[in-house]
Amino acid sequence: MQQIGDYQAKLTHDSLPLTLHLDRAHLNRTWPHVGKTADYLIEYLTADHTEPYRDESVSSAQYIANELLENAIKYATGTRICASSGVLDHQWIMLVSHQADPGHRDNLQKFLDQLNDNTAEEVMMERILSNAQAPESSGSGLGLLTVMADHQARLGWRMYVDPDLGESIDTMARISIGKSRNGSDPSNHNENVL
Repeated sequence: MQQIGDYQAKLTHDSLPLTLHLDRAHLNRTWPHVGKTADYLIEYLTADHTEPYRDESVSSAQYIANELLENAIKYATGTRICASSGVLDHQWIMLVSHQADPGHRDNLQKFLDQLNDNTAEEVMMERILSNAQAPESSGSGLGLLTVMADHQARLGWRMYVDPDLGESIDTMARISIGKSRNGSDPSNHNENVL
């Protein structure tokens, strides 16, 4: 097992777990519903809380949830994707798990190694230029880079072999939401997001 970045083993007890079962033969039917699933995860969590969440935080959480679910569907080798979302200490946290082939795991590892040596903004510019030169390429990581650079999300990964499912990847994202207890805005920070 390997953990990289801001990965936390447990979510809050007040989280919403969902399991998506994919029909690989009809994936085009699943794809349009990813955004609705992401929206549901966020709306469910914000509906019960008395503390008002900033619209910007909710929008960021919806974008991030959508991105993590899209990546899981895009790269999953199995038919099951597990997603959990929760709020803990003024942070929204999302965890998405899926099976992956070793090639995807290796590509993700290379991407993360690049992020260890550069900022998300630097890697994003390099990937944008690379995509402009080779528009047919895929797997650029621009979605994850946008999550980190534009939404100040902290990301973490766990790569492991599940005894029943085989090679698996968990991706965790967290962002600050609402106001902190001292009244300051916790999203105003410039620390490394990985």
